[in-house]
Amino acid sequence: LSPTENVTASDYTSFTNFQGGINYQINDIWGVRATYAYQQFENKDFDKLGVQYHKFMAEATYNVLQAINPSTSALQENPFEVVAHAGIGASLGVSKPYNATNKIGNAQIGLKPTYAVSSRINIFLDATYIMNFNQAHEFSGYSIKGGTTGSYLAGNIGLQVKLGN
Repeated sequence: LSPTENVTASDYTSFTNFQGGINYQINDIWGVRATYAYQQFENKDFDKLGVQYHKFMAEATYNVLQAINPSTSALQENPFEVVAHAGIGASLGVSKPYNATNKIGNAQIGLKPTYAVSSRINIFLDATYIMNFNQAHEFSGYSIKGGTTGSYLAGNIGLQVKLGN
């Protein structure tokens, strides 16, 4: 987490995180995706201190393993994929102490290893670094004079369902 001038980062580490999205593969290597994510940072001792983010992102995706070895396209040959993703978006940050909303610009980059359980079902891990531009509240929810650039790391474990080929 950053900024951490007035907070202890470990006091705001949280497992309250949700993400949903859609992905379209342009070809075997490149794709695009749109996501909504919810993150909550709440003080472990004081539940009235914290901030919530509602994040909307547009990203490019890049299948790293497919780019390195294009011959592994058949699911039977290799059920693993590693997808890099990066993009821009916007968040609404809601301060708990003030019940005030802050409009924030975002950029993020991440890595998502997946394992194909079947031809349509994957399980994945996703580690993403998010940078907030014009963040007006600390992770405690208190105001930052003039705003700042903040950042955090999000991790997800999830299920991916393929609707098309």
